[in-house]
Amino acid sequence: MMRRLLAFVLLCAACNSYRAPLPPAPRDATHVRASAGQTWDAVADLFAARNIPIRTSEPAFGFVATEDLPVGTEGETWADCGTLNSVHVGPEHAIYNVLVRGDSASSSVKATVRWTYMAAKLGMIECSTSHAWEEAFEADVKAHAERARVARDAGAPAPGLAPGTVPPVAGSDESSGGAANTRPNKLLLSYEAFRRAMGDMQRKGLILGYREAALERLEVDLTAKAFREPTLEYQLTRLFLAYGETMYEDTEPTLVVRANRQPVGRYTRSGFQWDAGTGRR
Repeated sequence: MMRRLLAFVLLCAACNSYRAPLPPAPRDATHVRASAGQTWDAVADLFAARNIPIRTSEPAFGFVATEDLPVGTEGETWADCGTLNSVHVGPEHAIYNVLVRGDSASSSVKATVRWTYMAAKLGMIECSTSHAWEEAFEADVKAHAERARVARDAGAPAPGLAPGTVPPVAGSDESSGGAANTRPNKLLLSYEAFRRAMGDMQRKGLILGYREAALERLEVDLTAKAFREPTLEYQLTRLFLAYGETMYEDTEPTLVVRANRQPVGRYTRSGFQWDAGTGRR
């Protein structure tokens, strides 16, 4: 009888086992080649474009915080809430905070998120961020603020924003020859439509690799199998449209299709066209 009771107690304990996630690695703010005012305006525009409710806004201190907001299944790529009963769990709620610092010449932006999960018997669980949402948001702020600075210097109207469903993506510094913000693949994949389109092509064995080679330019290396795939152009259309959704409405995205490291086709808003040397139409 005692053995059965002990076995039951151990089984119940296992049913409610929880393993906390590892703490996130430290991360620096994103440098922006625009004034603190332009960066703050970019933050405000992005929150407004995404219809994100604000709880606290302090322009004088460069700080903004949201309400406690629900998070969908996409949150599993943004934070790790640990393992509960041998099942990995993602966040259910988030509070987004953004801090802007700088002067009239340059600035920085730092996004932090409090991700949480409510467990029935454990209460509120603090999750460990992957930094994907934060880096994505900061990159979009950087891109918009720096475009506003360039437009101001040229005497042109500042570019507008298009509403998005997933926080945007990271960027690198501008080159001396003009804007060249590029984003790593892991942050392009934070967009659901892009992740699905790319994932389908990879599962079909159509893609060797891809990268954003320059601002608004995605290069995709195709496999030999891809050219025998009857749905190739349909797959490329899906990928081009998904790539376009990672940017603003006023951009001109280009999908460069390559084989053996050489361009063989190009997709723009005017449509897809194979290079003449490929013999394809």
